[in-house]
Amino acid sequence: MVNNLGSVTNLEMTSVVNDVMNYFHKKEEIHVVRLISGMVMTSLDMNGVSLTVLRLPEDKAEELLA
Repeated sequence: MVNNLGSVTNLEMTSVVNDVMNYFHKKEEIHVVRLISGMVMTSLDMNGVSLTVLRLPEDKAEELLA
């Protein structure tokens, strides 16, 4: 999840998401299954982003993604 803290523009968010996805595509052992991007949890128009990564256990991945 790439979270906009409040005042990051859509252009900047697109750039951040692109950089994040490029980083993870270079890692052979990491497969991005779902990406959430936007204003999920803001802080009074604060400028910045937060990145949250969740490792899914193989035996529960389908259940958690549903």
